[in-house]
Amino acid sequence: MQVRQRYAQGTELSVQQTEPPVSDGGTGADYVQAGMDRAWRWFAASFGGWVFTGLGVFCLATGFAPFGASRISFDAAWEAAGRGVTRSAVLGMIGVGLVGTGVTFLISYF
Repeated sequence: MQVRQRYAQGTELSVQQTEPPVSDGGTGADYVQAGMDRAWRWFAASFGGWVFTGLGVFCLATGFAPFGASRISFDAAWEAAGRGVTRSAVLGMIGVGLVGTGVTFLISYF
């Protein structure tokens, strides 16, 4: 079994079989490590997606392009976003993403 961390020989790990053995009596099955710590890290990654979603909403709503030539400057885009609901929605998504990522990542270690 291949894992990212080194464990002492004989350590029991929670695993999930991904591929059956090649032959009937074979032991060549593929396994991945399972457990709540890995699940919490996936939750952290999904919350991290909220940060990128918030930035994407900002770019779509204001026309600001962070890469390449942009028709509008960041300052003008940020000022335009402040007139409506866009700025609070963007800051809310980024805030939820950062807090959610931090909390779930910390939970994965306990």
